[in-house]
This record gives sequence, structure tokens and C-alpha cells, in this order.
Amino acid sequence: MNNRFSKFGNDNKLFIVMYLDWVLINFIFLSMSDSIYTGFWPIGNNNLDSYNITEFLFYMIVPIVIFVLWKLISEGIKKYLNPES
Repeated sequence: MNNRFSKFGNDNKLFIVMYLDWVLINFIFLSMSDSIYTGFWPIGNNNLDSYNITEFLFYMIVPIVIFVLWKLISEGIKKYLNPES
């Protein structure tokens, strides 16, 4: 288990660092808001007062989903281009 975690960390250092930065930025936005639901921030008001837990969770989950899809698609492409391995 520890070896798999280390391999994942070594193979995806850039994603991990960027995702942790992304979490920090969104946590700061969440702490600056009044946490009252007034709509989805990018479409609603242009201030941080309307940023709430809904946006926070959305912006935390979407990058992980994109990353997982990217990994699955890239594995499929590698297998298709190099079928003997």
C-alpha cells in the first residue's frame, strides 16, 4: 500500500501541488464569504460574498474528476498505440 502511494505521488507531483494550491485558494474564498447561498459565483455576483460550500465542493470535485478521466483516457491511448505491452 505504501509503495503504491509513493508511486502515485512520484508520478503526479505536479497535479498534487497544483491541487493543494487550488484547495488553499478556494478555502480562502470560502472563509472570506458570508456563506449564504445567493447563487453560483461565476454566474452570479462578482464578489466573494456569495461564494459558499456549494461552489467549494464543486471546485474541489471537478479537478479530481478531470484528472481521473485524463488518466483513464491516456492509459487507453497508450494501450492502443502499443498493443504488445
